[in-house]
Amino acid sequence: MEGGQHTVSVSPSRTGLSDRTRRRVWIALGLVGAGLLAWLLTFAETGVDEVRVANPSPPNPLPALEWAGQSATDFWVPIFYGVTFAVMGLMGWVFWRYWRRTGQVHAGLPIFIALAVVGFIGDPIFNWAMYCNYHPDLLHWPVNWNLMNVAPSVEPLWIVMGAYQVFFLGPAILGFWLYGKLIAGGAGPDSWVQHHPGWSLLIFASVFGFGMDILMEQWMLNMGIYKYTQIAGPAMTWGHGHLQLFEIIWVGVLIGFYAVLLQRDDKGQSVCKRLSSAGPLKRLHLGELGMAFVLVAVSLAMYGGFWTVLRETDQADVVAGTYPYRAIKTYDPDGKMQAAGQPAPYFSGTWCLGDGCRN
Repeated sequence: MEGGQHTVSVSPSRTGLSDRTRRRVWIALGLVGAGLLAWLLTFAETGVDEVRVANPSPPNPLPALEWAGQSATDFWVPIFYGVTFAVMGLMGWVFWRYWRRTGQVHAGLPIFIALAVVGFIGDPIFNWAMYCNYHPDLLHWPVNWNLMNVAPSVEPLWIVMGAYQVFFLGPAILGFWLYGKLIAGGAGPDSWVQHHPGWSLLIFASVFGFGMDILMEQWMLNMGIYKYTQIAGPAMTWGHGHLQLFEIIWVGVLIGFYAVLLQRDDKGQSVCKRLSSAGPLKRLHLGELGMAFVLVAVSLAMYGGFWTVLRETDQADVVAGTYPYRAIKTYDPDGKMQAAGQPAPYFSGTWCLGDGCRN
C-alpha cells in the first residue's frame, strides 16, 4: 500500500540523492521530531489545580469513568495514545517508502505538516466553538496559557502527538487506497468514474469518512477522552457518546477533500503542486507545501466557522448527558447546564462576554 498514489501514469524521475543520503535525511527528521516532542512534553500537566477551573470541593471519591468494564484513565487512555503513535508511524512508513521508490515527496506529506501546524493553532478555538470538554487527566497544556485556555476544560497535548493527521489524513489515505482498489480499478474507460475522477473520489472518500468519524469519535466519547456538553441538531447516541450529525458530515467531507488532494496527474504532479504553479495563485510562489497550508487552513476555518455560527446563534441548546469531569468545574457559559440540573460549581471559560458569564 502506497497511500493511494496509484493514479500516477508517468513514473517521476528519482532525485540525485543516494539511498544513504535519503536514509540520513529521514533519520535526522525523525530525531528532530522526537526531540521537539520530548521538549513539548516537559510542559505537560495532568489534572487541574488552577482556581479558575478546578472544583474546590470535588466529590470523594470521584466518579469512575469506565467503558466495557475497564478504567478510562488506566486502560483506555494508554491504548488511545498507542493507537495514535501507531498510525503516525504507519503514515511515516508510507511516506518514506514512497520517497524511496520514486524519489518524490508523497502528496500526503505537505498535508501532514499543514495539519500539524493549523491543528495546533486552531484546536482550542474549535473546542470552544463545539463545547468540547477534554478529560483533565489527559496530558495537557497549562490551563493559564494564552490561546490554550480558550478550550472549555483543558487543551490536550494529543494535538501535537498527531491528532489531526491521524483523524483526518489517516482515513483519507486509507480511503484513497480503497477507492483505487474497489472503484477506479474496476471502472471501464467510458464510465462516469473515469470521466470524473475527482468527484467520484470525493464522494467515495466522504462516505468512507462518515463511517470512520462515527467509529473514531464514538470510541473516544465512550472512553471519556472528551465530551460535547451542548449539541446542535440531531445526534447519534451510543452509550456515553452523543455525536452530532453535523460533525459526522463535516469530518467526512474533510476526509474526502484531503483524499482528493492525494491525486496526481499524468505528469506526477499533486493537486497542491498544480494549484501553486498555475492560475492566479502562481504569483504567490507558494510551492506545494505553501498551497497545502492554504487549503488546510481554509478548510478547517470553514469547519470551525460553521460551529462558531451555531454557538453564537444559540443553536447548541441541547445538554448532552451528565457532565463527567467532577475534578473541575462544570463548563456552563450560558446557564443551560445549570438549568438542566448538571452539578455545580460552574464556570464560563475564557471567551464569554454575555451577561450570564460567571467568571
